[in-house]
Formats: sequence, C-alpha cells, structure tokens
Amino acid sequence: MRSFLLLALPVGIVAGLGSVVYTLQDLSHVVFLDHMAGYRPTGQGGKHPLFHASSNPFVRWMLIVVPTIGGILSVWLIYTFTPEGHGTGAAIEAYHFNWMIIQDGMPPIRIIASALTIGSGGSGGL
Repeated sequence: MRSFLLLALPVGIVAGLGSVVYTLQDLSHVVFLDHMAGYRPTGQGGKHPLFHASSNPFVRWMLIVVPTIGGILSVWLIYTFTPEGHGTGAAIEAYHFNWMIIQDGMPPIRIIASALTIGSGGSGGL
C-alpha cells in the first residue's frame, strides 16, 4: 500500500504538468487563430474557454497565413534548441543510441513547439 502512495505522487505531478500543455495550446490558439485571424470555433464538448475571445473580425485568408507562421516558429524552435533533430524518431534514437541521454531542454521545447503547431491550426505537433 505504501508503494502505491509513493508512486501516486510523481504520477500526480506529471499529470498536473501535462495540464500545462493544454493551457499553452489554448493560449496559442487564442493568440494565433482568434486575435490574428478572428477565427473562433465552438468549444469542445462543453469545455469552457480559459481565455476571453476577442472581437476581431474573421479574415478568411489569414487561415492560410496563421498556421504557416505557427509552423515556422515551431520548426525554428526545434532546429535551434534541440540538437537531436525533429520528430519522435529523433527522441527515440537519442534515448536508445546515445547512451540514453536526452538533453534537458528537449522535452520543454518540444512541448512548446507542439502547442504552437496545434494552437495555430497545424495538423500535429513536433
């Protein structure tokens, strides 16, 4: 029983930190899609928005520009701050073939890049 309680603490911490990812994604969604393009889709399954919507008018052609900007920022972050490269394959290779060493800055940078990609309207994270 005691070992379950000892395991519950790190699991709770990791789960709490995981919720930060969704907050970053919502923030980038508001900054990119709402403020830049005026695009405000309905909430997901009754989810209340964390940030207030702007009153910017919807500009249809910005839906091409905004994901491009988000993708460029994400790629710049990955290639500038993670020497391992991009993609899940690079993280797996760094773990298995580089003496199980993953740089300390790699996970936070990948979380931020993924939040930028998805929040700006991209199809997936890096």
